[in-house]
Amino acid sequence: FCIIRLRRSHLLQDALDELCRQRKSDLFKPLKVVFIGEEGVDEGGLKKEFFALIVQQLFDPSFGMFLQQEETRVLWFNPSSLESSQEFMLVGLLLGLAVYNHVLLDLQLPLVLWKKLLSLPLNHQDVADLSPETSRGLLALLEYSGPGDVQDVFCLTFQAAIESFGERRVVELKEGGGDVEVTNSNRREYVQRYVEYLLSSSVSSQFEPFKEGFLFMFEQEGILKLLSPRELEVLVCGSPNLDFKGLEEAATYAGGYSASSQAVEWFWQIVREWDLEHKKLLLKFVTGSDKSPIGG
Repeated sequence: FCIIRLRRSHLLQDALDELCRQRKSDLFKPLKVVFIGEEGVDEGGLKKEFFALIVQQLFDPSFGMFLQQEETRVLWFNPSSLESSQEFMLVGLLLGLAVYNHVLLDLQLPLVLWKKLLSLPLNHQDVADLSPETSRGLLALLEYSGPGDVQDVFCLTFQAAIESFGERRVVELKEGGGDVEVTNSNRREYVQRYVEYLLSSSVSSQFEPFKEGFLFMFEQEGILKLLSPRELEVLVCGSPNLDFKGLEEAATYAGGYSASSQAVEWFWQIVREWDLEHKKLLLKFVTGSDKSPIGG
């Protein structure tokens, strides 16, 4: 086993130290977690609790590594983060470890993240994952056909405005971009450069170590190429489509109980009457996630 020992009061630092001291070959062994000072034996529950706790801390917007987008409520890299590349690598490694150890993570991440991990090309439609309003604006610019010219109606130059530590600052999308107007003939170049900046270059120092950490657990990156972005998302976060009838049919029992036991029949009778939110709470209590893994 790959055994990591942690103090709850120093969870992040201990996790970083423990993962760094492991040999590469050890990380490919089944993971077991020990919370120092507690008697619990990890039969799967402590491992899930560890991932739930550390992901909650790392992805908390107040921690500063990721920001929650106002429109879509998804989490995205904070381009102004002061955290080290080693910590972003740790986040990626933890996601890869969770996949490797069959633990689903409760994360709201945009589809464009999974596209970037698969090295797929991006376009203005991917901006909608973060800001549908910005995506609509870029589409309107591309499709505008009059009256008037683009430069007179949109009044844009090759610049982009971003928020940094509560202040709005302007960056140039090309050399001398502040002096280059967006016209009918160069608007596609503007959109391409804007998308490249927003989704790639502005967060490259955060995303690249994150990607390196995530791919560490996939020694052959080509394996991931077999997946679509949506399939990779389900692999990490699970599917929101829940089949409780299938869960009931697949359930096994121990301790002298069986599907025909009175208590078991009562249990499933109650579950069938619950609404989806109560069912999701039950699933999270039992498995650590309110989503279903690949394969159901």
